[in-house]
Amino acid sequence: MKTSMLLFACATLLAGSALATDATLLTLIPPDAKVVAGVRAAQAASSPFGQFVLSHLGPGQQGLQQLIDASGFDPRHDVSELLLATATPGARGQGIVSARGVFDPARIDSLARAHGCATAMVMGITVYRNCGDKNNGALALPDATTAVLGDLDSVNAAIARYRAKTAPGESLQKQIQAASVDSAGAPNDLWFLSLVPLAELNPPSPDGAGGGTHQNLNAFQKVQQASGGIRFTSDSVRVAAQLVMDTEKDAQAMADIIRFLAGMIQSNSQKNPSAGAFASLLSGMNLTTNANVTLVALAVPEAQVEQLLNSLQQRRHSQNGSAQPAQPAN
Repeated sequence: MKTSMLLFACATLLAGSALATDATLLTLIPPDAKVVAGVRAAQAASSPFGQFVLSHLGPGQQGLQQLIDASGFDPRHDVSELLLATATPGARGQGIVSARGVFDPARIDSLARAHGCATAMVMGITVYRNCGDKNNGALALPDATTAVLGDLDSVNAAIARYRAKTAPGESLQKQIQAASVDSAGAPNDLWFLSLVPLAELNPPSPDGAGGGTHQNLNAFQKVQQASGGIRFTSDSVRVAAQLVMDTEKDAQAMADIIRFLAGMIQSNSQKNPSAGAFASLLSGMNLTTNANVTLVALAVPEAQVEQLLNSLQQRRHSQNGSAQPAQPAN
């Protein structure tokens, strides 16, 4: 596995599991960050659902085992938090993924040099780049418990902030704090914050495809800001999101569209087993509006989520001609 992609692999493996806003990770965020997301990996791993996810990342996952063998780094146990941030949403490959955990700098250095990675010293910290990638990716380990992955300019800028111990502005910190906890103030396992319209996260295709055919989906492009989180409790998976619209009328229209889409899924539940499974998850969804904000809340029994994921995994194996029995829920 390419050394400059080690942290990306970790983020991918744990992305389904997001932040206690660790002070060191906060210093790595661009001061003008527009999109931020986090993974409170250690907390998620201690929950029943987190343990279910980890049980599916066992020895059978070849890519994971290659990562462990090559670097001595096991993302299932060695990462406590992940933080993703970018100041240029929509720009491919721009931004950073930073992590707190347990790393072996000497072993990673040896692996990087063995793969011909170029190295440079930035403010006393080694930056690895050009490890066979074409995307200008870079990796740095500011210390044995911190790692940063991203494009070269973003990694270099993060190192400068790390050395200066500079934190984001008060406004951004408050928004991060609000997104990283649920309505009762309990820390989310996964959270995200977008301070830009959703249209900027997914620019329209050059040929203008879509048009009126996807009118309901296009309505989501009217969202000006968004935040949300997922928290794994002892018996459920709780999801909440806030969509900031231009006007109160837009917020009500967004709630109506979400209800419509949920209804479509439920109406197809008899014909499509997967739609039926999702429909059962959505049955407890709560939609409200507060001025120009659409609020979505959903609590699903943890066993029901496990059952759905097992069913989807089994269906995928069956379609690939390699059906395997799904693992039982814990």
